[in-house]
Amino acid sequence: LSSPTPSTYDSVSRGCTNLVVGIEYTFVVARAGAESNPQDVIVGAFADPLIGTWKIRNTTDASPSALTPQRFKFKVKFERYEAYSQNTLSRRIVAPPILPEVDDTIFYPFRMP
Repeated sequence: LSSPTPSTYDSVSRGCTNLVVGIEYTFVVARAGAESNPQDVIVGAFADPLIGTWKIRNTTDASPSALTPQRFKFKVKFERYEAYSQNTLSRRIVAPPILPEVDDTIFYPFRMP
């Protein structure tokens, strides 16, 4: 996740803008399984930052060291992937590798000629 550069603290509004205030998860689902009984399976997942403003809402302490609890938002969205519809999905889904990557040390102490 990347965030834009946050603004400096504004003592008038007692807040700071352009901060990550939450995360939006997007799950891409597709139909899989037997044609007579297809099931929805997750074929992709994405996390995007939610950008917003955090403010000091403490009305009893006006000092620069005032503390206030902040809310962190979580949003979840499900999108259906249809195989031949590019309008439905604006991101390319890359499947994970079937086998893990291994280097030459997997055959240690044997060496390949």
